[in-house]
Amino acid sequence: MPSPIERLPSEIKLLIFSFLQDASGLRALTLSGPALHAFVLAHEQELSSQTVWNMLLPHTVRDFALAETCSRAAYDTWSTAWSEEDVRDVLHDYRTGRHAETWLRNISSIKTALRAARLHDTMTYFIDSFVRETLPARSATDSPRPERQISRIYCALCRFEWYCWFFGNRENRPYRNDSGAMREVVWSKLAPWEHEQLVHVHEFIAQKLRGGVSIPKPRLTACASC
Repeated sequence: MPSPIERLPSEIKLLIFSFLQDASGLRALTLSGPALHAFVLAHEQELSSQTVWNMLLPHTVRDFALAETCSRAAYDTWSTAWSEEDVRDVLHDYRTGRHAETWLRNISSIKTALRAARLHDTMTYFIDSFVRETLPARSATDSPRPERQISRIYCALCRFEWYCWFFGNRENRPYRNDSGAMREVVWSKLAPWEHEQLVHVHEFIAQKLRGGVSIPKPRLTACASC
């Protein structure tokens, strides 16, 4: 016999499920019974992208989209082939938000939503640790930290993620992106305060990881002469 939620009209079920904020919850929904499994698969793209949108902090979608793009396994196939012009185009799309729009449309399955959720969970872990260890302590009577402040930390961690993938040394294979010209392209697209955030995150991550971070420390200004 169908459950009460299964007997609801499709439009109502879609509205209810669009409030999910956890990709693992969306996956669990598909395993809850044949009827809901079929319903979720019929609306998989819409529900997957909406769940990821709900999962992210406000004002972080643009930064997270580029970080997730750079960190997925498929990055191995095209990272070393990027030219300076490719990087300029990608960072231009990042700045205008077009990359985030394309990325969100490509969250078309529960699998891609779960992949994004794994990176989000990692970011959330480091945010909690960063707040505890680097920001002034707050008393129990203080109000929670402003969401905007947490979002800024989240964006800084996302930028550090793609910074690592642009310039890091993965499995002892130096990337072509390590050239000075490529660095100038990236620095020219970041504001000075974003450089400063990268420096702080680099120092924090280096303290957390045994053996440090195998990428150069970011500089504090976009000026080529500095």
